[in-house]
Amino acid sequence: MAVLVAEDLIPRDRSGRLVVGGWFGVPHTEGRQRLIFDRRPQNSTECQLDWLALPHGTQLCRCVVGPSETVRGSGDDLQNWFYQLGHSAGWERRNAAGRRLRGSSFTDFGAVPSTFYRVALRVVAMGDHNGPALAQACNEDILSKTGGLQPLETLRLDRKV
Repeated sequence: MAVLVAEDLIPRDRSGRLVVGGWFGVPHTEGRQRLIFDRRPQNSTECQLDWLALPHGTQLCRCVVGPSETVRGSGDDLQNWFYQLGHSAGWERRNAAGRRLRGSSFTDFGAVPSTFYRVALRVVAMGDHNGPALAQACNEDILSKTGGLQPLETLRLDRKV
């Protein structure tokens, strides 16, 4: 899920500062916290994907269905879905977070003692502005390949089938 990335491999902004995010938790269910990667510094340097085409659930509140028609959907919260989706090799340097770490403290993980590192995610982060689009595309692909999402039975927002 995460690796150490040497600071000299992490992108820098125009003023030379490392483009590094942080972490925060939000209340979830049963006293649990959901871990969010505050990726705003990285998000500000990337284009946002326009892949989301399924309507938001609130748009279906007034859905009118005929006598022979049905609507099928899922409202499950896939708690760890983002963190199960691996990013492309090399992308982790764009997912660095947190404080500077001394390599001398992490030699058991292959760190060089004289090098400084940051923890970096190798997975799609909840907090990545493209995370929902990537996760949705992966979910749709899995469902399509198993017969659970048929193109002619899929409701798309503002797009013709």
